[in-house]
Amino acid sequence: MGAMGSGDGTAGGEAGGDVVGVVDFLGLGMVSGNPMRWRMPLTDDLLNSAGTLWGGVGLSAFVAAAELAVERRCVWATVQYLAPIRSGGELQMDIDLGGQGIALTQASGRGTVDGQLVLLAIGTFGGDGPHDLQFSEAPEIAPPLECPLRSMPAPWGGGILRQIEQRTPPGMAMPDPLGQPGSGRTMLWMRLRHGGTDGGRDVAHDVGALAVLADLAPSGISEAIGRPTFGTSLDNSIRAARLPDLDASGWVLMDVTVEAVVGRVAQISARMYDEGGRLLAVAGQSARLRRLTRQAEKA
Repeated sequence: MGAMGSGDGTAGGEAGGDVVGVVDFLGLGMVSGNPMRWRMPLTDDLLNSAGTLWGGVGLSAFVAAAELAVERRCVWATVQYLAPIRSGGELQMDIDLGGQGIALTQASGRGTVDGQLVLLAIGTFGGDGPHDLQFSEAPEIAPPLECPLRSMPAPWGGGILRQIEQRTPPGMAMPDPLGQPGSGRTMLWMRLRHGGTDGGRDVAHDVGALAVLADLAPSGISEAIGRPTFGTSLDNSIRAARLPDLDASGWVLMDVTVEAVVGRVAQISARMYDEGGRLLAVAGQSARLRRLTRQAEKA
């Protein structure tokens, strides 16, 4: 199958102007002209601060590759991680087709590194129809440029976080000074910048790019449990709330709810809106809790 053109609004299209598509952002490439097999270099700028692949990147790679393979937009997708994915080498993503109907196609993905299975993904693609309805309302929050920049203490600000600009009202996403559990709700402005937040290029708001940003949902864990804590992905999911627009980019508001903490795992949901209050996607994940080091807490 051939890749879809820009008018189709998928990862296969080329974003206009100074806006970059998620395929270019990831460095994703087809293997030997086979649209069912893709590869992605495992570079440092796709990692989390712990030195493993940013969870949203694995989901994004599946979404982008599968959209091109099946020539349909992503409606929903999820990824489960089976082993840590570290820098060096490349991730190979193999796409398999399931049921193919008039409106929807089911597809799965197997991600391997040096032949080892490291992730499994599945999703639904298609969904064109007459409806474009939104029932969720964006929360009231100051515009992004009126919110201060949010940065992670050293050494937790490296990797892909250099390409995600974050802004949030003062005190939000912070633990209680006395260590008391909070409300479990955090709101965060963010935008994805290919090449870095200083001088980089915006990445278009397709589902793959939103999957990358959605992996900031564990930012709400510290506020929820009252201690400086971050989370690493066990799984990530994304549900599209509207058709992607390759000319749309810029700030995304994520309204995060830590639904529960079970042992050392946080169960998280999030809604993602553009600056106009349009719901873009609904995300979710389970995240393993990891405490910041004492040195990082004091930084």
